[in-house]
Amino acid sequence: MTTTDTLSHVPFREVTDRNGRVYRLGESDRDIMRRPRWTMVLFPWIGMMGISSSEYAFTSAEETLHDAHLWASGHIFWLMGVWIFFQAAVAFPAGQLRESGRLPARSAMMLGALGTLLGYLSLAYAPHVIVAYFGFGMFSGIGAGLVYATCVNMVGKWYPERKGGKTGMVNGGFAYGSVPFVFLFTSYMDLSNYQGVLVSVGVVCCAAVAVAGWFFKDPPKNWWPGHV
Repeated sequence: MTTTDTLSHVPFREVTDRNGRVYRLGESDRDIMRRPRWTMVLFPWIGMMGISSSEYAFTSAEETLHDAHLWASGHIFWLMGVWIFFQAAVAFPAGQLRESGRLPARSAMMLGALGTLLGYLSLAYAPHVIVAYFGFGMFSGIGAGLVYATCVNMVGKWYPERKGGKTGMVNGGFAYGSVPFVFLFTSYMDLSNYQGVLVSVGVVCCAAVAVAGWFFKDPPKNWWPGHV
């Protein structure tokens, strides 16, 4: 079958193999988004680094948060637990919404950026730990889940023929992106500056996720690189 894509206006054809898998051939990455597809590894990688500090650097700020808000160690433990719960719980519904087309990639990333910022604002200014449970635990966790699911999904769509290395690199950003913030929270942040540091980190991470997400663009369903 040959027709015209309403987005790129480049003729394409769909080929079905003996196993029933459909391959959409004809459009290049530049036809679809006016840039090479390796940018859909770079921007998801940046987005993943933007959410990494919320999980991996959080415990580095535990002592300061304990002294600043008088939160018990159990409260801080459960803050992280609530964050992890929502980050993991949102992955499946986010994936379903993404595949159905009801949640565009850019929208998911913008929601994730907002959740990241709200999380840090709540850690800085929460008048009670309950506010932090909602702001950091729930909203930041949901935001991180949206970003994680969207970034991994995006790489898989643009590299359907070799997902392993590319998704591995992007997944790695979720860990090593937190390294600078671990040093910041342990070596610099204290009671005299914790609010400014947390807000600044929130703004930086929010901007990283939002800017990366602005450039997200899904390929057409079943798209396959023509040179493979």
